[in-house]
Amino acid sequence: MHIKQQGSPRLIGTLVFLAVAFFIFLLLKNSGLYPRIFGDEYTYSLYSRLIPFSDSKIPGYLYLAIYRFTSHCGVDFLSCARIFNALFFVGAAPFIYLVARKIANPLPAAWVTGLTLLGPINLYTAHYMPEALYFFGFWLLVWVVLRARLEAMGDWLLVGLVFGCTALIKPHSLLFAPAMLVYIGYLSITAPQHGLRLALRNLAAFAVTAALAKFLISYLLAGSAGLTLFGTSYGEIVDSTTTPGRSHIDLLLRALSSVQGHLLAMCLMLGLPMAITVGVVVKALLNKVPAGDHRNIALFTTLVLGNLIAVVALFSASVSGSGPFESVSRLHMRYYDFAFALLLILVLAQAHFPVQIPRKWRALLALIVGLPALYALYTHMLPYTPYYTDSPELRGFTEKKGAFHVLGVLSVLCIVLWVYSVQAAGRVFLYVFMPLAVVITSVNATLIQRQALLPDAADRAGEFTRQYLSAEERGRLLIVNADLGAAFRSMFYMDHPRTWVRGIEPGATFDMQSMPPDKDWVLVVGANPIIGKHSVKLPMSGFTLARVGGPIALNFSAGSWAGIISSTQGLSTAESWGTWSAADEVTLEFMRPLPARFKLDLIAHAFGPNVGKSFVLQVGEQRIPFEVGAIDEHKVFEIDNPSGSHTLTIEVPEARSPKQLGIAEDTRLLGIGLNRLSIEPL
Repeated sequence: MHIKQQGSPRLIGTLVFLAVAFFIFLLLKNSGLYPRIFGDEYTYSLYSRLIPFSDSKIPGYLYLAIYRFTSHCGVDFLSCARIFNALFFVGAAPFIYLVARKIANPLPAAWVTGLTLLGPINLYTAHYMPEALYFFGFWLLVWVVLRARLEAMGDWLLVGLVFGCTALIKPHSLLFAPAMLVYIGYLSITAPQHGLRLALRNLAAFAVTAALAKFLISYLLAGSAGLTLFGTSYGEIVDSTTTPGRSHIDLLLRALSSVQGHLLAMCLMLGLPMAITVGVVVKALLNKVPAGDHRNIALFTTLVLGNLIAVVALFSASVSGSGPFESVSRLHMRYYDFAFALLLILVLAQAHFPVQIPRKWRALLALIVGLPALYALYTHMLPYTPYYTDSPELRGFTEKKGAFHVLGVLSVLCIVLWVYSVQAAGRVFLYVFMPLAVVITSVNATLIQRQALLPDAADRAGEFTRQYLSAEERGRLLIVNADLGAAFRSMFYMDHPRTWVRGIEPGATFDMQSMPPDKDWVLVVGANPIIGKHSVKLPMSGFTLARVGGPIALNFSAGSWAGIISSTQGLSTAESWGTWSAADEVTLEFMRPLPARFKLDLIAHAFGPNVGKSFVLQVGEQRIPFEVGAIDEHKVFEIDNPSGSHTLTIEVPEARSPKQLGIAEDTRLLGIGLNRLSIEPL
């Protein structure tokens, strides 16, 4: 095997240029998309931006800490998350390339790197989820693992550190910890003149450093609440697999059914790489493959993918039936598709520098992998359901019937060809099948994703309510929708940890009396009539926003009050604390007549020369003088309005600008700072 040790500077420069171009391409591809994967995107936004890390149910504290910076983008935090995603996703490219370079020359290694980045997995860069950062972390880990020297304990300390950090992006890394331990132990024990002592040392270095990295960083970010393996959310799933009342035999049967689906999908899409990988590993175990990168990559790939498929199947079995979309036929391939490039790298090695596997072995492996592939092709993967959110590669593969059969037949032909010519099969797979598969699957999956360019009722409801209600009011909002996933999507826009959702039957009425005691507003999305007492009701196309009956409340930090106020005069722009008056008189024109007799609560303060002077509150014929100081004061008035006036005015005694007073360049004529106003009928 002859592999060039260095790529030319011209090639490296070209690859850097292509990486930057692809980064820009991802940003453009993801722009304008509405959020779609729920409740994952809401969950990660909540835990990273809206609540303390110690309250997070998912201990991905490194991800949460990095993506907390998206809060600096304000309401456009999702766009900033997409920039982060694209940066980390493309940032994995050097590590994929460096791993491929261990057993291939520069151009083929760059080819596999490009195929990986252009595949459907890049769709996750559009979502507020940790997949892109985890993709980066995983490939950093692979590179660190494969370059580690058995005799250098420092290398295995670094492996443990990186592994611990990946578990702080997604705790799913802990699921393939057994594969890591077996890999390190096997390599150490089988090394010449080393044996058990070296294995124990390397295993200890890895395990101790990984544990220290995970728990120390967790403690620094989340305190004692961070000292957990999987967190509350995933811990409940783990516990469900050991619930005494649940049949372990039933769980095992469900898991085996899920494993069958995953293996069928893998044999269909990546049958040749699977056959090659198993062949290299079997030869290695029989001591017929020399120690080196080829053997190590094959062994690592087999252990990690085998470990993850088994765990994912167990997960699918444990959550089966817990929701309308949860069943063993749902293939959660996103929990291991980040490792698919390892399989391509092994095909790359066979295409250019093959490990000689006897033809009879190749025929047997082709039969073992090819028959499931033919079965999957015949059944069109039924009854398994590849969702775009879980299995973008398989969904793109199966989306169009004609393309599915073309790709499936070509995949099987590569397996058959491998029996007769290792290099020819590898090259057909890499340079014919894979480019075609990447184009078809990526285009199909992207077309599904591009449906999110058009907002639906849940998006429109979320955007409107986000603008209409203040932050405090959004914390007292209940979102009701027959589709809970869409309800979480509306809640994503609210950007508040205390907004909540409730399901409802399609077409059923929503009674305002069923509102939780800590909620004042309800956003009903869908064709569900609202009954019961309400003070505000705003019917829109596809949704209705309503407020429970009670006092009319104005928060002057909101700046607008659709459904309550028809027009205002004499007010400046809203600020975080409230709104200044900007004229000699403030006028609020209400959409409905004010009550005949009511109590008015006002929280306000005066500006400069108005402190200690009389303002005048007028409704109809009644005029009430009052005074407020330089800091907020609470005033209560009882007002008679027999004429049913719509109008409330406040006269300012001496409207002056900060510039007139020589204290600032602000030219607004300030007088009274309005914080809150509420009206309650008597």
